[in-house]
Amino acid sequence: MIFLTALTITGYALVHLEENKAWGEGVEAFNSSTWLTMVGSAIYSYEGIGVVLPLYEVTAVKTRFRFLLTLVMLTNLILFTGFGLLCLFIYGADELQDKPLITMSLPDTHAVDCLKAIFSINVIVSIAMCTYPANAIIESYTKTRHIYL
Repeated sequence: MIFLTALTITGYALVHLEENKAWGEGVEAFNSSTWLTMVGSAIYSYEGIGVVLPLYEVTAVKTRFRFLLTLVMLTNLILFTGFGLLCLFIYGADELQDKPLITMSLPDTHAVDCLKAIFSINVIVSIAMCTYPANAIIESYTKTRHIYL
């Protein structure tokens, strides 16, 4: 679902670039007023790491796990940075500042409405996967100790 969303947004961004012929309007190399917001948003791109780390315990070949984890993290870094920069340079800093979500810059069509619905379903489904490690840890404590509520 995320891949479909990213492809659709990239497609609409390239159409927007073709129509407006503008590239990087109002983009600064370092925006001193909102850089902390960027750091906070960037942290969320690695929110699934809590799901990956418990896999180390069940991995048969533990020597390759560190290499694969590093490869996945670098791939995430490149894809998130590339996608973000592409959208920033195509739509420009001024348009994205008025519309904080990239889906707000897309045209009002049925395809975009379906895209937003698919992305919403993805977020709802992924919450259970992201909370699983925390639930497993809490459950391990409650099984070994007697907690009376």
